[in-house]
Amino acid sequence: CTTNSGTRRSVDKLTFHINDSTITAIPVGTGEKIRGLRANAVIADEFDSHNREIFETVIQGFGVVTASPADNVSKMAKLRKLQADGLIINEDDYRVASNQLIISGTAGYYFGTFFEYFKKYRSIVESRGKEDILLEIFSGEVPENFNWKDYSVIRVPYQLLPEGFMDTKIISRARATTNKSIFAMEYEAVFAEDSEGFFKRSTIERAIANDKNCKDPNWFPWCPAPFDPQLRGNSKATYVMAVDPA
Repeated sequence: CTTNSGTRRSVDKLTFHINDSTITAIPVGTGEKIRGLRANAVIADEFDSHNREIFETVIQGFGVVTASPADNVSKMAKLRKLQADGLIINEDDYRVASNQLIISGTAGYYFGTFFEYFKKYRSIVESRGKEDILLEIFSGEVPENFNWKDYSVIRVPYQLLPEGFMDTKIISRARATTNKSIFAMEYEAVFAEDSEGFFKRSTIERAIANDKNCKDPNWFPWCPAPFDPQLRGNSKATYVMAVDPA
């Protein structure tokens, strides 16, 4: 490593330099303060905790510009010129290296954002590029320049880790004391259909006035728009307190 390599801390981010490469860790927050960042590889960890709107409108846009835009523009212009002149050119020789977008984290519930992405990625991989299957996945219109080989899904349950990597006694204790669905999510990379508590997680999710629920035609008609919790009550309103017996 060069003398410039190492960690740099600031108020709103942490930067790690390794020779000519830079890794930047940022707090997402509301997404407003991180707009405009660019990266060749974007890793969204603990994806089930991400706000889907912020991820899709801000974070995944970090990689929209190629690593060397000026060089790539020149390379593609040369390719199109050769093709226009009737020369047989292998496009793979002029292929622009793509930026990488990786979503990762602990498996969650079926109704979470992570599972929705996992299910779509898995369907794309299993399609093996067959047009009829892709048309069904994308509701009748496959995106331009789409290549199913650009997608992959990797599951790493604890059983596949090298022996000695995990503390087997802790794993055994967790299996003995944790309910089955949580153990499967935390240690076996398996998404759970629902929780096993007194109140089902799906019921709690269904009761939240968020964008997803409010757009559902079967959502409660008396709550047409999403809202956030209030810190102060309204003296003219009626409130109900729900108490979890657990």
